[in-house]
Amino acid sequence: MNHPQIPQTLLIDIDGTITGYLPGALAPEKLFEGNFLFPILLDELVNSGFSRDEAAGMIRNKCAENVFWNYTLLIRSLGADEERTMSRFEKWHQDNLFVHQDMVSVIKFFSGLGVKLYIISNNPVDGCELKLLRAGLDPGLFAGILGTDILQGCKGAPGVWQRALAMVETPPEACASIGDDPVEDVLLPQECGIGRSFLLCRSRAGSFSVKGRTVETGNAAGIPEFFGMQLTGER
Repeated sequence: MNHPQIPQTLLIDIDGTITGYLPGALAPEKLFEGNFLFPILLDELVNSGFSRDEAAGMIRNKCAENVFWNYTLLIRSLGADEERTMSRFEKWHQDNLFVHQDMVSVIKFFSGLGVKLYIISNNPVDGCELKLLRAGLDPGLFAGILGTDILQGCKGAPGVWQRALAMVETPPEACASIGDDPVEDVLLPQECGIGRSFLLCRSRAGSFSVKGRTVETGNAAGIPEFFGMQLTGER
């Protein structure tokens, strides 16, 4: 039986694909300006001697100056203790995220085959790195991390997928996307010419199903199965 050719490059989502939030982690009362890590940054600025109102204004102003900020530069520009703040950020991820181990196994599988891997996410690069570390994945495993600070926008914004595909230096038709959002991870990359999209629908049962250039699967193991392979590497 002839199986489809394995893509040269995979562009992989994080939220809902590699990691997920534990119940209550994103409760509104735990957020500041809609962000789950900003309360920690706010606290660290207060520890540095600012009033809570001053610290809140500083964060708001910096984010307004640069909409596509990343955590590291934000901490430095505000003068908070970088080592302590980032350590607390990492602990937040350890305490508040769970890991989709099926996708972790699939990433390691395709990496072992020599497939070029990229992360594409609505998080800044250092936020992506924190989530990868929570999943036990070395960020160095990926050829690139295309976060909002690199792409200058979220995946649903006009032009973002075009910029992403231009950055991977692989023809779009030789690439595939993997994610859990039917618009951001399937429709939009396909409109930009990506060869195939894998949509994780973890509420569904059974093996993968194919609809045109879209492969839907309830478990990430269905992705190598689509190519006639198993996670053990056996055909």
